[in-house]
Amino acid sequence: MESNIEKVKKELKQRLLYPSKQDINYTSYSYTLFQANMQRFFPKLDITHFEELYKQFIYSQHLVVFDQHDLKKLDTLSIVNNSSLALLPSHLKEPTIFATFHYGSYRVINFYLLKQGFKVVLITDGPAYIKQKEKCEKLFFKYKDEILKNNSEFIILNVKEPAFIFKLKRLLLNGYVLVVYIDGNAGSLKEKNNNGRVEIDFLNSKINVKTGIPIISLLLKAFIIPVVTCWGEDEQLEMTFYKSISPNNYSDSKLYAKDTLLKLYSILEEKLLTNPAQWECWTYINKWFERDFHLPYEEIDRKKIQYKFNNKRYSLFSLKENYYFFDKFSYRAFPINENLHNLLKEEKIKKIESSILENLLSKNVII
Repeated sequence: MESNIEKVKKELKQRLLYPSKQDINYTSYSYTLFQANMQRFFPKLDITHFEELYKQFIYSQHLVVFDQHDLKKLDTLSIVNNSSLALLPSHLKEPTIFATFHYGSYRVINFYLLKQGFKVVLITDGPAYIKQKEKCEKLFFKYKDEILKNNSEFIILNVKEPAFIFKLKRLLLNGYVLVVYIDGNAGSLKEKNNNGRVEIDFLNSKINVKTGIPIISLLLKAFIIPVVTCWGEDEQLEMTFYKSISPNNYSDSKLYAKDTLLKLYSILEEKLLTNPAQWECWTYINKWFERDFHLPYEEIDRKKIQYKFNNKRYSLFSLKENYYFFDKFSYRAFPINENLHNLLKEEKIKKIESSILENLLSKNVII
């Protein structure tokens, strides 16, 4: 008999395959950022693949939620342990941090560790703490009696709490393990004034990422074990633990932070080169770098104008009944009216008023 989860999955797949006009409008801004970010980090990727990748991306975000309510998946979870450590509570003698990303079925790591009998502490900050605390704890207690039946424990700590680092140190010394999401770079560069961040090479560009976790590792002399959980064929889960990173060989916090982040993000890069759609951050990674790049407009050869919308450089979106065309290189949005938006979208270029058309040609919106 088909489960409720399977029914919802089928409905979601149909909706993604045949989206309504309302669905398309609702997701147009998200899709625009997705395209811009994919082009920045995968410049050689054919833009005709973006729509299908975006549908996979949306489905993956829903699948994360489905998986956290389907703990039977833990029974068929495939484990690859390259960490050189036996992943049992009695075998981890040093303070330990499990570092993962918002990639694949990223919430499963918490339940896997709890099922193994670990005491887990998860850290979040600000608004995320308020949103996640009650929801995560409720889910843990729901499955504690039904599935876990062991001495596992689950705590969420707010990094903004007074004496946070001392509370965390006490927990780790008492046998808890820390689970962190390395790509939890909340906020923009301007909001944070770039404090507590370091710039690293990432795919075909650069990003500014938080240094907090490596610094915590160094302060508490905690080993970092990278782990990624992804979907394979038929949505089967594979969890891979990578070689552990030790702070013991470093005295320079800045050097350790950058080296550690480069090692961690290289693991993510490897996954993204195989399947980029499983990463949640494609619609907001643009907050992790300065968006001040401007690509000069090209001179138009009037004899070669095709009167087509330049979808390599621009995209269209609507937001709260307002309409825009968006420069995917500079991340600048230009307001337009609904009529022009529809003419551009439907490629009815020659119906555009001549003065407006000239402006669009000068900005290479029309080529």
